[in-house]
Amino acid sequence: MGLENTRLNDRGLMAAGMALVIAGMQVFIIQPGFITVLVSTLNLTEAWAGYIASAEMFGIAIATIATAAVGHRLDWRVAVVLSALVLAGADLLSIFAHSAVQFMAARAVAGLGAGVLISIGYSVVGMARNPEKLFGYLIMAVLGYGAVGVFILPSAQAAVGLSGILAALALIAILPLLLLGTLPARSAIEDSMLGTVNAAPAAHDKRTVILALTAVAIFFLGQGVVWAYLGLIGTAAGVPDQAVATGLAVSQVSGMLGAFGMAWLSGRVSQRALLLGGTIASVVPLLALLGHVTAMSYSFSVVLFNGAANLMTPLLMAVAAVAGAGDPRIIQRAAALQMLGLALGPALAAPVAEHGGFAPVLIIAAMLFAFVYPAARWNGRKGA
Repeated sequence: MGLENTRLNDRGLMAAGMALVIAGMQVFIIQPGFITVLVSTLNLTEAWAGYIASAEMFGIAIATIATAAVGHRLDWRVAVVLSALVLAGADLLSIFAHSAVQFMAARAVAGLGAGVLISIGYSVVGMARNPEKLFGYLIMAVLGYGAVGVFILPSAQAAVGLSGILAALALIAILPLLLLGTLPARSAIEDSMLGTVNAAPAAHDKRTVILALTAVAIFFLGQGVVWAYLGLIGTAAGVPDQAVATGLAVSQVSGMLGAFGMAWLSGRVSQRALLLGGTIASVVPLLALLGHVTAMSYSFSVVLFNGAANLMTPLLMAVAAVAGAGDPRIIQRAAALQMLGLALGPALAAPVAEHGGFAPVLIIAAMLFAFVYPAARWNGRKGA
C-alpha cells in the first residue's frame, strides 16, 4: 500500500512538474511560429521581433537564476500562484499593447513569471524516485506541446488573431494551479542532499571546467541566434506559412528523438563521437538554408537541426558534469549560461537580420556551433 502511494505521489509530482514547465515555456518552445505571427500582425521589423524574443528570455533567465539562488527559502505553492498570475496577467496585458515597446515590456514581465514556474517545475520532477526517466517524459511533453503549437498557429491566427492566441496562453499559464495540491508546501531538501552539496566537491581541473562551460555558452548563444528566426527564414525564402508551421512541428518530434537518442546512445558511443556528430548535424542544416530553399528542403533542414540541438543539450550538460567531477555548482552555472545564451542570441541577431538579412544570421549561428566541438571535446569520454 505504501509503495502504491509513493507511485501515486511520483505521478502527482510528474503531472505538476510537467504543467509548470509547459506553462513556463509556453512561448519559447513555439517561438519561431509565435515570432512569425507577431511580425505579420503587428507589422514589426525583424529587429523588433528579435528584441521582443530576447526580452522574454532575459526575464526567464533572471527569474531562473534568482529562483535557484533562493529556492530553498520559497514557499513553492505561493510562488507558483504568484508566478502563474504574473504570467497570465502579462499574456492578457500583451493584448492591449499599442506599440512594440509596450509589447516588449509585457513579454519581459511574462518571462519573470515563466522563469519561476520552469525552475520549480524542474525541481519538482527532480524530487521523484526516478528523475532521469521522468525528465525524459517531461521533454516529450514539452516538445509535444511545441509540435502542436507551431502547427496550429497559422490557422489560430486566421481564426482568432493574436489576441485569441494570447488569451489561450493566459489560460495555459493558470493550468498549474489545478495541480497545486500535489506540490510540497516548501522546497524539501533531504539531509543526504544537503550533505552532498555542502561537502567539499571532488577535485576538478579548472581548465576543463572553463572549456566545458564555454562550450555550453557558445552552443546556446548560437541556438538563441537562430531559433527565434527559423520561421521567418522559411517565409522569407518563399515557403508557404503552413509549410513552415508543419516543418517546425515535425522538428519538435525530431527533437524528442534527439533527446531520447542521447539517452539510448549514452554508454554505447563516446562523448567525443556524439559531440562531433551533433556539431556537424547542427551546422550543416543551417548552411543548407543559405541556398535555394523549398518547402521540402526547409522542413528537412529544421527537422535535422532540432534533432541535433536536442541531442546536444543533455550531452553538453553531461560534459559539464564530467568536467566538474560531480560538483553541482558547475551544473548550476551551465544552466544559467543556457538561459543567458538563449536570451542574448535574439538580441545579437536582431540588428544583423535588420541590416543584412537572414544569411548572416545563419552563418553566425553555424560558426558558433562549429566552435562547440573544439571546446567540449577535451572533456569527452567513453560512455557519456
